[in-house]
Amino acid sequence: AALGTEPVAGPGVTSLQAVLADGRRVARRFALEAPLRDVFDWVGALGDGTDFELVSSFPRRTFAAAAADETLASLGLGGQTLYQRLDEEGDGSGSDAAAGGEPGGTD
Repeated sequence: AALGTEPVAGPGVTSLQAVLADGRRVARRFALEAPLRDVFDWVGALGDGTDFELVSSFPRRTFAAAAADETLASLGLGGQTLYQRLDEEGDGSGSDAAAGGEPGGTD
């Protein structure tokens, strides 16, 4: 899916930073009312892998594609750094948006 033009900084716009699975850091502005799906599309286009979760730094929460229709504002993601965690099982399943997960956790 196409992201469209990056919004200009101002009211209702936030900047997110993502740390990709390969260690690269990237940043982009998003409208606060944008769906989380836009962030997944952005990270997926830049990162290596299509099955992944996003993990916020603080408070630590894991976001899976199941929460993709929720807005950045409703998820409290303004100004956050998100970490791309590849789904090593490749089944596309992930934690619920509100679940607190540890990046790279083992069973």
